[in-house]
Amino acid sequence: MPTDGPAVAKMRIACEGRLQYLEERYNRQTVISYCKAVDSKKTLTEQRKTLDAERKSNTAGLRGAEKKVAELPYKERIASIDAELIRIDSELEAYGGKEPKSLRPDDPGVWQGYRRADRETVNQNLPSSVFDSNLIVLKLTGKRLGLQSVLKLTQALRGALLKGRAKPMPEWLCGHTENGASSLLPHLALLPMPFVGEEHADGRLLGIALALPRNVDMKETALFLEPWLRDPDNWQPRKIKLFDGQWLECSVELDTRESPPWNLQVETWTYPSKQWASVTPVVLDRHFDGPDKWDKAAESVKDGCERIGLPRPVDVVLHPVSMFQGVPRSNEFFPITRKKDGGRMHHVHAVILFDEEVRGPVVVGAGRFRGYGLCRPLPLQGGKDNV
Repeated sequence: MPTDGPAVAKMRIACEGRLQYLEERYNRQTVISYCKAVDSKKTLTEQRKTLDAERKSNTAGLRGAEKKVAELPYKERIASIDAELIRIDSELEAYGGKEPKSLRPDDPGVWQGYRRADRETVNQNLPSSVFDSNLIVLKLTGKRLGLQSVLKLTQALRGALLKGRAKPMPEWLCGHTENGASSLLPHLALLPMPFVGEEHADGRLLGIALALPRNVDMKETALFLEPWLRDPDNWQPRKIKLFDGQWLECSVELDTRESPPWNLQVETWTYPSKQWASVTPVVLDRHFDGPDKWDKAAESVKDGCERIGLPRPVDVVLHPVSMFQGVPRSNEFFPITRKKDGGRMHHVHAVILFDEEVRGPVVVGAGRFRGYGLCRPLPLQGGKDNV
């Protein structure tokens, strides 16, 4: 489907006036007319030489009236050729002594970006979060990473994304206002895409997705992201190297495959459902005490769903173990620390139940912009296999 935002594929398309431009560059009729005139002049010049040679040969030894009679047919034909040569020379003078050329287009034309269309018809009026459902998927290569390293990966990717950018950067990209304060508006979220939810799933990271705020101008996002995602000379995906200065070393690039693995397909993470379960633990925005602390924590997750524009869930169940095969326990993930005092923020896996279908991505909690709190429809829709 055509898109104004960052695209999986880029193709040139026809636009108004394109055919006229190509015809003018090709200059077909002018080139043909010039070539015909040059060829005709060459042919007539050779014919004139041949006729003049025949005239001299056939009238050699003749004198007086006899010679004039013999020469007359040749002179008439030569005079006709001379008249035609004068006409052709006049035609060639109009070209100013320059041979017209057929030229290739110097303007590549209009480029149009395309995203993958939904494989099934989805009701666009379903409740959805502040994040756009058209995720930008990057496949991961290099050192194998487990899902527990998602925080390190998103930090490295964010660093690569912002490196060398002129300031001020747009709020949706960096998550900060011009004065450096944390943005109160939705901004770019980085979501892991691991191999989970299947019989032999091991939780390894297959890729990572960029989730853009739904209300941002897609043309603006393309302006900032396309030169980073693609080589501007040929529009092919760029391999972006990620390194955290310690042990993380890998590369990401835009996934343009026709049939990516199931866990790298956008629908896997956005298909409408009433039931969602976490693949990365939800980071709680505060610490809870008392005998009802888990009830309070569940209510805070419900608040988090409303914070991202979703309806309030009818129920939230918290547990240290995810519902998906291959997902590590919540205590195996790196903790997120508070900026104010450096204290660790608690995180826990969750099952979230709505009373109506909602469309993803569903990513909740205090770590939602850094890959935590990512949920997936439960159960897997259609029983698709990861291949």
